[in-house]
Amino acid sequence: MEYSISPDGEKFKIPEEDDYKAEHERLEKLVKEKREQGFEIVVVMGLGFVGAVMAGVVADSVDKETGKPGKFVIGMQRPSTRSFWKIPVFNRGTCPIKAEDPEVAPLIERCVREKKTLIATFTYDALFFADVLVVDVQCDFVKQDLGDLSSGYADISALEDSFKIIGEKIQPGCLVLIETTVPPGTTEYIAYPHIKKAFRKRGIDTDPLLAHSFERVMPGRDYVKSIRDFWRVCSGINRESREKVVNFLSGILN
Repeated sequence: MEYSISPDGEKFKIPEEDDYKAEHERLEKLVKEKREQGFEIVVVMGLGFVGAVMAGVVADSVDKETGKPGKFVIGMQRPSTRSFWKIPVFNRGTCPIKAEDPEVAPLIERCVREKKTLIATFTYDALFFADVLVVDVQCDFVKQDLGDLSSGYADISALEDSFKIIGEKIQPGCLVLIETTVPPGTTEYIAYPHIKKAFRKRGIDTDPLLAHSFERVMPGRDYVKSIRDFWRVCSGINRESREKVVNFLSGILN
């Protein structure tokens, strides 16, 4: 039996086979209820420093005309021994990251406990339910030599694996929005081919709806504002993707 240990020393058992079935049923029930209430289902893949707060910002957003919440957010984090602890902690309404911005912790708590617009999960099955999938998977720049950036490289192996899984799980009409800051050409030459290939294997003839709007967060006391109240540049792989990403971001950003 494996465990994931939080920074505070609390132990959480890594999910086993039976846990996945129960989690799928939990998600299915919640999504059905939220869809009946008119909510759009947004999955944020990766609950790190950017993904956790982005999930909160989306879950806290309201319709600009009605003033009511319109997005139900599922934060998804794979159940590794290093990161699984974030899921149960998140579902308590506690932010799994430490931030200087005093708005971060209340944001997560409010969305989880009061508004009921935010949950977290460990299963990739969440992707199946997504109307919009926001990708915030970590992508590190690896330095080969100290002080010499020319010898370094971007390690996107985990991101590539994620694109393959995304293509196997999402519905054809799901908008995939890449927020992870990646090397030029990643959307067109890596993400798109991986997802399209998976679509073809599934017998899906339509092209993926794929867009990018790379995060430009500013850690510090105005971290949440740097996501919610700042200009964004975005684009998509085709016209429908561009229209959808503009509509989505316009609905959550001020």
